Formats: sequence, C-alpha cells, structure tokens
Amino acid sequence: MTRLVLTDAQWAKMEPHCLGKPSDPGRSGTNN
Repeated sequence: MTRLVLTDAQWAKMEPHCLGKPSDPGRSGTNN
C-alpha cells in the first residue's frame, strides 16, 4: 500500500478537523 494514501478509517478520523467543510461559515467553507 502506498504510504501517501489514507484509508477510509484514517480519513473518517481526520475529516471533522479539516478546513473547508460546507458547514463552515466564511471563505474556508467554499468549494475549491
């Protein structure tokens, strides 16, 4: 397995802490 690829379980733990969610107000929530 490539070390740079996250598993679904790893991503599920990280996702709530990442910027850019649609639920975040302001510029950080915009779709890039």
